[in-house]
Amino acid sequence: MLNVGPRADLFRDGDFEFALFRDEKGRKGLDVFSYLGNSKDIIIPDHAVGPSGNSHPVVSIGRMQCSFPRGLRTIVLPDTIHIIARIECPTLESVIVPDSVTEIGPAAFAGCRGLKNISIPSRVERINPYTFDSCSSLVTLLIPPSVRTIAKFAFRACSSLKHIVIPDNVREVGRYAFYSCTSLRAVAIGSGLKTVHADMFEGCNALQSVKIGSGVRDIGENAFINMVNLKTVVFSEGLKRIGKRAFEGCTSLETITLPESVTSLDYTSFLGCLSLKEIFVRQGNTKYASSYGCLYDVKGTKLLICPAGMEGTFDVPDHVTTIDEGAFCHCNRLNYVVIPDNVKSIGFNTFYGCSSLKSVSIGKGVKILNGSTFEFCSSLSWVEMSNGVKVISDHAFGSCTSLKRIDLPDSVQHIDKYAFYNCENLQSIKLGKNLSVIAPYAFLGCSSLVEVLLHEDNMYFTVHDGALYTRDLKELVYYPSAKKGSVFRIPKSTSVIRMGSLLGPKSLIAYAVDGKNEHFDTVDGVLFSKDRTELLRYPAGMGRSYSIPYGVQYVGEDAFFGCALRNVVVPDGVKSIGVYAFYGCSHLTSVSLPGTLYALLDYCFSKCTSLKKVYVRDRVGSLLIGHGTFALCNHDMRILSDVSGYRLDVFGLKGKEEYNIPEGELTYFTGTLGLDWVSTEYDY
Repeated sequence: MLNVGPRADLFRDGDFEFALFRDEKGRKGLDVFSYLGNSKDIIIPDHAVGPSGNSHPVVSIGRMQCSFPRGLRTIVLPDTIHIIARIECPTLESVIVPDSVTEIGPAAFAGCRGLKNISIPSRVERINPYTFDSCSSLVTLLIPPSVRTIAKFAFRACSSLKHIVIPDNVREVGRYAFYSCTSLRAVAIGSGLKTVHADMFEGCNALQSVKIGSGVRDIGENAFINMVNLKTVVFSEGLKRIGKRAFEGCTSLETITLPESVTSLDYTSFLGCLSLKEIFVRQGNTKYASSYGCLYDVKGTKLLICPAGMEGTFDVPDHVTTIDEGAFCHCNRLNYVVIPDNVKSIGFNTFYGCSSLKSVSIGKGVKILNGSTFEFCSSLSWVEMSNGVKVISDHAFGSCTSLKRIDLPDSVQHIDKYAFYNCENLQSIKLGKNLSVIAPYAFLGCSSLVEVLLHEDNMYFTVHDGALYTRDLKELVYYPSAKKGSVFRIPKSTSVIRMGSLLGPKSLIAYAVDGKNEHFDTVDGVLFSKDRTELLRYPAGMGRSYSIPYGVQYVGEDAFFGCALRNVVVPDGVKSIGVYAFYGCSHLTSVSLPGTLYALLDYCFSKCTSLKKVYVRDRVGSLLIGHGTFALCNHDMRILSDVSGYRLDVFGLKGKEEYNIPEGELTYFTGTLGLDWVSTEYDY
């Protein structure tokens, strides 16, 4: 290595300017500092004569900051050079590098956009960070067997590079080493590398084939995610693990052959590989097996992955007792599925996003439909459940928008929250005799639901005037969102209105309460607690403007959910606005809030897509702001006030925390308070 001192002796010999340095042993050597000629092709001499008349070897180039003139195309280096530190020349097309070079410095050729040809000498052991960064004309590059390390960003944005072979001796490849090599089509990874990390090939979206060397034990999470042109992947024996989402979104991948050494993978490893039709497992694998293109555990009792390219009808084999989490996730070409009685368990997200699935038959062995089992199966119109399912978990049928009717067997005992969320065309549901639990918001977004049918022998619930109650009529469980009628009458015995139970239809213009009811009251058709301190429900089809009466202290959960209101005034004295209180009031343009507020709870103004102005009339002190309070509101929404000496500073709120609004002049903002609130320019 040359010792770079505080100053160097510069001199000119011919068309070149050199810097004289000494190495660690005191020997003198020359560094090429600049070229002063006008040729487009230069040959750097191996020696130069200094001012003293002595000849010294040229041992490095670019150790001192230097650049070459534009228009330069070719540089030929002498075999006395050991170090290439930095060559800065955007027009450079070719560099002839001798085998004497042992070190190429960080960013040595960075920005050489015209560089097409270069050979890395066989004595170089490390390709440093940014060495070939933005060499956008580099088409091919041979990495010699001597290289042990390829550092971070070494080949970043080499956008013409088409093929890379990583030699067997390479032990480490740094982060983003091949980042945004947008023309890279083929990669062969040698046997020396142990792990393929997530970001090695990020942005290499033209990649078509990958060969994994025998030394690789681990393909990391997201390693080849969304490589939409990737058609061929060859795994070698020795591979142990394929990480989560490693090949997710590789939509051109058609077949996969797993070596016998693989013992760990996840259903997301090949999630969204929409052309994948077959997964094969080599004989001798002690963990996995394959049959008719599907992946199973080695005993064949657990169905792990059905390839997303599977088409038509799928009959789950009789030897299967468990369908694993996400096994059929995004199988978009699957139309019909039959689950036999031998299957005892279906995992979470099992059929998530099977957008072409039209019907499913579930055998009597299944006891629980886990979370999101059929979520976003948008073509699902027919479900046959044998008398075995006991629990329908959260989002199990979420966004099954083609489902119009479903009959639940008598075995069903529990329906969890959001179980039928956004089944917007569901018109009728039949509940069995053993159903005992219906969680809040089980039917949220079922805007076409007209009727709830109930087995006459059910001991826990009853249907009264089309609404579902507990058997004793003490609790209102659910009022169908599309039920006809302008007035909803609450019986005298009802004391509890469950969350999510009254998301009533647009035709509803008034609530009425039996005169003997001791818990509720109405004012002009609006439902209140008996003492009128809590506003409970505003009819969805009522007027466009509303001023909440004085004396109200609490606006209850769901109180104005989905209403057609355009503006609302919240009076002094109101202390809190409940969860989902104004959720989905898409016509609401303005809200006036008092200084007495201490809590805006979760999603209370979420999805008010027309909301532009929120007036704060008085000084607010300590304010509890829930998650997503103004999420998905109008992007021009403003929070403003006329109170002098008052400043509402920028909120960056992520969850439920208490904030003291600081003193100063009030400013207003845009964004979604509670979800990445973003400030704009202040308007004073």
